[in-house]
Amino acid sequence: MNSKLNDLLPSVKLNNHHSNDNYLSECFEECKKFMKENYENFTIGSKFIPKNIRKHFYSVYTFCRLTDDIGDESNGDRIENLRIWEKELDKCYISKSSHPYFIALENTIKTFKIKKYLFKRIITANLMDQKIQYFQTFSDLLNYCKYSANPVGRILLQLLNCSNKNNIFLSDKICTALQITNFLQDIKRDIENNRLYIPICDLKRFRVNYEEIKQKKYSKNFKKMMEFQVTRTKKLFEEGYNLINYIDKKLVLDVSLFTMGGLSIIGKIEKNNFDTITKRPTLSKLDKIKIFISIYVRIKLSLNPISGKNFLK
Repeated sequence: MNSKLNDLLPSVKLNNHHSNDNYLSECFEECKKFMKENYENFTIGSKFIPKNIRKHFYSVYTFCRLTDDIGDESNGDRIENLRIWEKELDKCYISKSSHPYFIALENTIKTFKIKKYLFKRIITANLMDQKIQYFQTFSDLLNYCKYSANPVGRILLQLLNCSNKNNIFLSDKICTALQITNFLQDIKRDIENNRLYIPICDLKRFRVNYEEIKQKKYSKNFKKMMEFQVTRTKKLFEEGYNLINYIDKKLVLDVSLFTMGGLSIIGKIEKNNFDTITKRPTLSKLDKIKIFISIYVRIKLSLNPISGKNFLK
């Protein structure tokens, strides 16, 4: 294995030899451990993923999370690091993977015939982050989400055996909405890294100065600008949530939890008077439990899992 790749990956030691029948199972188990250590919603989120695809969800998460970590936190030349990472992905498609995480991912790719471009786009988004610090228009931001967020939803649709043009279209909307919600939530954190994921044209429209954001100055204009961002993002959630009408009923809970998680962050932003420039809105464990109970009960009562009022301004 490339020594440089070793620097990018957590150390993993397995008991069985590569040729042993149990080796692949251990590779997936390592992905599960990685997800458990890095995904704060692991206990609730993983429990309701269909058992037959759970291990594949672990391998996909591990790849996506590590790609982001390399793009955001790795030492040295991050563009070079991402290129090394990309070459390791290429090996999955020619059966030459060497690291346990990639061996598991290779099995997932082969089992579900996942196209390489979906994983490549996630890497491309991180390469874009190395060169692009802001976006001029909302269309530019949507194009970024096409690479950073939407591929994840498309991969999950394939794992869930419900990938078609209609579902991809709706999934893209949910994934884009979740990504933008994360951007609105993390303005304070992103600006500290000289990044801003609010379109410059929106700053100009609401007369918000870029330097004021860098200085973390909250203002009436900033509030109005954020209200506009929130309204637009809610609309994306509302349109994408129609996905629940086209998928297996067993999957409605998962889609609803993801969607309501994003809408709940937006609710926190609204309650904070749209100020994410001085404080970061988050969901507590109690918030997450309430979300789950609400959706679960509404499903049992044959109601729409998410009340329509959550999509209103």
